[in-house]
Amino acid sequence: MKSLCVYSTFCILLLCGCTTKEYKSLFIGEPEIIKDFNFSSGLEEFNDFYCDEIGINGVKVVDSLLIVGHPSYWTLINMNDGKHKDILSVGEGPDDFYSLPRCSSAVYVELNDSLYAFIPDKTNSRIMHLNVSRSMSDGETNGITYEKNNILKNEVWDVIMCDTASFWMSVPNESFTGFKREICNSDSIYEPEITQEMSRHTVNENINLLSRVTRYNRAADKFVEAMVYLNQINIYSRDGKSGKTICVGKQLDNVNEIEDTPRLKLKNTYNSVAAWDMGFGAVYSGHTDMEIETGQTKGSEIQFFNWDGKPVMRVKFPYEILSIDLDIDNQVLYVIDAEKDVLRKYNAKPIIKSYAAV
Repeated sequence: MKSLCVYSTFCILLLCGCTTKEYKSLFIGEPEIIKDFNFSSGLEEFNDFYCDEIGINGVKVVDSLLIVGHPSYWTLINMNDGKHKDILSVGEGPDDFYSLPRCSSAVYVELNDSLYAFIPDKTNSRIMHLNVSRSMSDGETNGITYEKNNILKNEVWDVIMCDTASFWMSVPNESFTGFKREICNSDSIYEPEITQEMSRHTVNENINLLSRVTRYNRAADKFVEAMVYLNQINIYSRDGKSGKTICVGKQLDNVNEIEDTPRLKLKNTYNSVAAWDMGFGAVYSGHTDMEIETGQTKGSEIQFFNWDGKPVMRVKFPYEILSIDLDIDNQVLYVIDAEKDVLRKYNAKPIIKSYAAV
């Protein structure tokens, strides 16, 4: 009997050893492990703020405009007088989108004393030039023009405008097991050298495990991508000469173990990210799909960093967050409460102060 127990124990240990997954991770440079933040606190909410928009999926602050994204249209809100205008649409018309991109994927520039939005429309292989100022003042959209670009195709997953003439793309490989990160300048395409090694990493089946939310900032001339199912954030320059991976935790997630995790038990890491001249903020969930679907979540947090990847501040919230943006001039943080489908407004002075102290 004793020998049988020993044999059984040996078999169990052997099986455990056989099922141990080889450690595989993807990263840029030497991963930087972040154990703590310089500042951590809550924020004061402005209870007198009310936005009656529903079904919102994004928020973007541009000068005095608050742009609220919906699946089928955008809403422009003048923060000075509160006036609203709904723009863009989904449909089959010449100015319609098949699938409306998030408002943070566009680039906003001043041209001839007017604010323009350059919006990627991959399904129609074009970039829309929208006179936002005219749309806000008189509701007219006859100022819309387009620039045809055959590089933009429906097969491309994500598109982020960098400026009026270039954009970043996330392109799946032929086997649909990984992504390339490509930048299009006019008619030329290249992948930043710093990301090429990371882009060679693949998964066996579920390409969604390599999904990320990407944003670009023109002042820093850098991209930030927050992984949706891996506990890491990648930062890299547009010229491809520099970059790094940061991880809030003990070590980078093992991609092989993540692949073997059932969907409902798969942990969501970063839901969203927003970028500004001084740095970026990444929304961290940490909850599984099962916890989210059954309402067992215990809140989420925003992790703020500068463009060197240094931790600035951590702010916790009692609900799941869908999207954020900072109004730096007025020191305000806008947050979409995913649980109640509400846009909330917070005093961002502690955040601005923390950036100045780093």
